[in-house]
Amino acid sequence: MPNRINIDFQSFRESEDQTCWELPPWGHPASLWALPLFVSSGDHAFPIGTAFFVGRAIRFVVTAAHNISEALKHEQRLAHLLVQGSLPENLDLKSINLWVLYQRINDAGPSGELAFWPLESVDGAPPTDIVFGHPLFSEAYPTISLPLSFSLPRRGEKVWSIGYRDFQFPEEGIPLVDVRNGAFDWKCKYSHKFTVVEGEVDSVFINGFAKGYVDGPCFSITAEIFHAQSGGPVITRDGVVLGVNSAGASRYFGEPKSLISLLYPLLLVDLRFGANMGILRINGTRSVIDLVAQGQIATDGSEADVAFWQLPDGKMAVCPRVPDNGDHIYDSIAMFQQGLPATKASPGTFLVLRKIEAPE
Repeated sequence: MPNRINIDFQSFRESEDQTCWELPPWGHPASLWALPLFVSSGDHAFPIGTAFFVGRAIRFVVTAAHNISEALKHEQRLAHLLVQGSLPENLDLKSINLWVLYQRINDAGPSGELAFWPLESVDGAPPTDIVFGHPLFSEAYPTISLPLSFSLPRRGEKVWSIGYRDFQFPEEGIPLVDVRNGAFDWKCKYSHKFTVVEGEVDSVFINGFAKGYVDGPCFSITAEIFHAQSGGPVITRDGVVLGVNSAGASRYFGEPKSLISLLYPLLLVDLRFGANMGILRINGTRSVIDLVAQGQIATDGSEADVAFWQLPDGKMAVCPRVPDNGDHIYDSIAMFQQGLPATKASPGTFLVLRKIEAPE
């Protein structure tokens, strides 16, 4: 178990009954971990969601795949990808222009310590709503990452959804030329809220929620997240990342609910990254499970509760172990509505992504 990083989320909460509260918009230690996500169209940038850091010496940002789809709407040359109905597993983002807004700790508010870091590439694991991006950043800037969990969550577990919302910025967008030369007035022309939403784990949908609406494995929580929190992390009270904010789902349940994408399908994803070594550029590719084994990505050790095997077509499948009580696990929202639990939900067994049965 890696050493835990303690980040104070609680002291900004007015009471234990409060289920939504604001962190300081600038200067909170969590801002070295969770960042606003932007897309640029032409010479102007627009905030679209939230991302967060993963990794140590090799650093990535994680966000929601549908944020990337939102970015494609601003890039006419790549708009045809939206017609395909899903994103490809790998995208070169040098032409799409996605950015994260980094800030050093500064209680007084935004200052010259802000930096826009472009994402060079994005790697995902369709049909999940999660992607990894590799940012072009300076090694001199400190970042924080929290351990990931690849387990299925237990019903009733309290979790916190972290993310940015209520962005205020010029109607025409943030001019990148002013950002580059330091002329953009962040203090007067831009603002956001940094929000925590608390909920409880309710149900797990192992084959995805509904076709075209969070297709990959996810779980619901008893709270409505805000729109721009999409892509932000969902953590336990002891600081372990259980999933990624995907979508509100209150209309499906008739009460406040949101969907959080699970992390275990990412273990076999290959991530691209690069580093500058003097005048040389070194590029590499590693799978998430390799980076976990090398200690580059911190976890809670839950990768030991995930099964791997080779399928007849040569591809590998990855499946989580069922928690002690699996009666809150369903194949999809349709099965939930019929009261039918998941096809394989006995404690100690392994569930299978997309109903591919494990060998005896």
